[in-house]
Amino acid sequence: LASMIQQRVPMYILDAGCLIPGVPGNSKEEHFKTRIPGAKFFDVDDIVDKSSDLPHMLPSNEDFKEFMKKLKVKKDNNLVVCYDRLGCISSPRAWYTFKVFGRENVAVLDGGLPKWLELNLPTESGEYEIYQDTSAEEDSEYNYSKDESRVKNLGYVKLISSLLSGQTPQSLTQIVDARPPARFAGAVDEPRPGVRPGNVPGSINVPFKNLFNKDQTFKTSEELRKVYEDSGVNLDQDRPVVHLCGSGVTACINILGMELIGKSGNLLYDGSWTEYGSVIEEETRPNPKAILERAYEEDLKRKQ
Repeated sequence: LASMIQQRVPMYILDAGCLIPGVPGNSKEEHFKTRIPGAKFFDVDDIVDKSSDLPHMLPSNEDFKEFMKKLKVKKDNNLVVCYDRLGCISSPRAWYTFKVFGRENVAVLDGGLPKWLELNLPTESGEYEIYQDTSAEEDSEYNYSKDESRVKNLGYVKLISSLLSGQTPQSLTQIVDARPPARFAGAVDEPRPGVRPGNVPGSINVPFKNLFNKDQTFKTSEELRKVYEDSGVNLDQDRPVVHLCGSGVTACINILGMELIGKSGNLLYDGSWTEYGSVIEEETRPNPKAILERAYEEDLKRKQ
């Protein structure tokens, strides 16, 4: 990316900021303080469906077009590169958002801003108006189109869950939850009020942190494949995967992880556990001890 910037390759660089529960700091202020040269601020908390009470729900097609006009990110052939200040936490969400809205030439900067700074690469700072005037923008240059088939709702997840959690699982589709083991197990309270602890029956826990090296870059394809297989995910191409997390952000890390190893058929449950855990009463009581013991054993294997 640094060489592309130096060579003035036409592209869009987006700092995909997001407020993560338990992580201090303000993404917008951090963007003004230190950013990759030429980067615009893609506010993951703001580019959402504001008519929904749920956090981070994808906006409508028209609303997304308006956001892109204000950021001046046209639907053209230029590359879009997403990064974030924490490594690769919220940038995969921006990456998948563009995928949903029909843009394929989009990438995530491996390791994000921390890796960029570690390599002593150039940065810039200063405040500016994030959203620009759109009066001169042409609609034809923002021809984004939302692919609803890549996003699943509560009813779909309930159906798949019922098929997966019977004595004889009857669904080829799998459900993968990116939350930490303790939250998946229901052993700790959820960070959002009104959301019960637990998990979707029949789902598989693949904590997003298991996909990273110590420097927050993604593990190799071989290592990623092992993480998924050891967790019980079937990586055959005829086995689609619906991904969730707390609010639909870190679920996209698993979507990207699977894309990196060539696994297709990845779908997002946008409402994620915030919706499921506030709407659906607990069907089966999770076994926190068993889930945490398995997570501990898998962690030991990875460190060997």
